[in-house]
Amino acid sequence: MAYETDKEFDKSNLIGTADFHPLVRKFVLTREMRRYGAVQNTKYLEAQPAPDGGPNYKYKTFADVPESMFKGGYGFEFFVGVEGGDSLRHQFFQSKAKKASINVPKYAIFRFRPRLHMFFEYDRMTFDVSETLRILATPEYVGQELSDKEVRLRRVSEIQSYLEATTSYGLDPAKHFSISLTYKRGAQPPLFQHVNGVQSGFTIKY
Repeated sequence: MAYETDKEFDKSNLIGTADFHPLVRKFVLTREMRRYGAVQNTKYLEAQPAPDGGPNYKYKTFADVPESMFKGGYGFEFFVGVEGGDSLRHQFFQSKAKKASINVPKYAIFRFRPRLHMFFEYDRMTFDVSETLRILATPEYVGQELSDKEVRLRRVSEIQSYLEATTSYGLDPAKHFSISLTYKRGAQPPLFQHVNGVQSGFTIKY
């Protein structure tokens, strides 16, 4: 379940979501996955056998594999999802000057949501792209203020796309702390306002 609202908390949408994520072998191979693959791998053996006569692996545990051993990684992922629910209440939409207003009715929500995600990483640098399409099976409604300070009821339908492309640099080898630069373009629920801009940030991830 998910709750959608705007920064003023005027919108109130409650939706259920479901995703299908097909896993294709070798379409995702991160640096960490490559490190795990080196643990007790016969490609990495010491010249002398182990004391019990068995193979003497160079990397017996994950911690034995240096983080610098594998510099690069990549991933290509495809998701197919649906979102369905309802707006919980009518919205009373006003202009910023509060001189014009309009009632936004309740509406049903059903969206088909395919998403493509890919990333490339090298050492501490990561480039990540995500493209989401929302295909609206039922129209949705939002209030909109026009340039002449009037307001109107905007009907949102058909296909709404949203793209994010992020370049980040890890401040530590494990990339728990990163600085990032993100380009955003498209529209997201519940307001479906079109954005086209760049945002910088600091990320903490564990």
